[in-house]
Amino acid sequence: MLCSGAFFLDGIKRDKCIWGGDAYQSLFVNRYLTADEKIEKRTLIALRGNDPVTTHVNTIVDYSLLWILSVGVSYLSSGDCAFVDAMLPKMESMMALCLSQTEEHGFIIGRERDWEFVDWADFDREGPLCAEQMLLCECCRLMGALLPGEAGEKYRAVRQKLLSEIERLYWDGEKQAYIDSFVSGRRHVTRHANIFAILFDIADEKRKEVLARSVLFNDQIPAITTPYFRFFELEALCRLGYLKEAMETVKDYWGGMLKLGAICCHADIINYGNLPYTDFIRTQTLCQGGDVCDFRFVRHDTDAGDGWARSRSI
Repeated sequence: MLCSGAFFLDGIKRDKCIWGGDAYQSLFVNRYLTADEKIEKRTLIALRGNDPVTTHVNTIVDYSLLWILSVGVSYLSSGDCAFVDAMLPKMESMMALCLSQTEEHGFIIGRERDWEFVDWADFDREGPLCAEQMLLCECCRLMGALLPGEAGEKYRAVRQKLLSEIERLYWDGEKQAYIDSFVSGRRHVTRHANIFAILFDIADEKRKEVLARSVLFNDQIPAITTPYFRFFELEALCRLGYLKEAMETVKDYWGGMLKLGAICCHADIINYGNLPYTDFIRTQTLCQGGDVCDFRFVRHDTDAGDGWARSRSI
């Protein structure tokens, strides 16, 4: 994998950094490509750093939460309890940082220099962002399962409060969807929080099917433009049994990049779709960790030889 070396990297022809969100997704594809447990552990250790923790992973609030979840994902692949035990104190201190940034409803909010990312999308960002609360809720579920006794019970109680407040403040019965923010009054719906509601069991099975109709298959809801979050959307489709639709999305979205002349996948096909081929090649970001999770590196048949083996486009 081009995005592998000592760590799972993002943007190997650009920043060459480890990014928490892309690393989370790389854990899933690693099961199928290399099953390399060591690179997973090195990446997670490097992302977290040492205690005391005062800043978020990559300064991004949701990446800190995804880092915590990454330890759980890694365990499901490796079954390495010793690694989880080694990471657990750092998971607890990271959770302490996150919970120290909660407001009256128990929702996490960013500090002055924190980046509340989630995705490159037009969110209603006034007040706590719904998608981040769902990540926090899932982290509490994981910590509640890992920690014994009162420590675990504390996280289970936090999760129950979050579930109640998410339902009360973010669920919009008329729109049949979770809104981005309850503060502004805009009742703006994007796909992201609703996808997390499916993946992390915030919604029950009946509501998940409702969300499929009201959000996932609703063309009135703005489409996700990044391969990074398309990964989560595809996972949600698969979880709900829409395997045919998921495959059609892969062929249309990533296949569309190939039709434009891509030699790999890009951060945002919408930004590249109107560029002439020469600019497309010149401005592309050679390969990103989040993209690799959905598509293997390919070479276009018309590329000039530079020592890399060519393969036909998939």
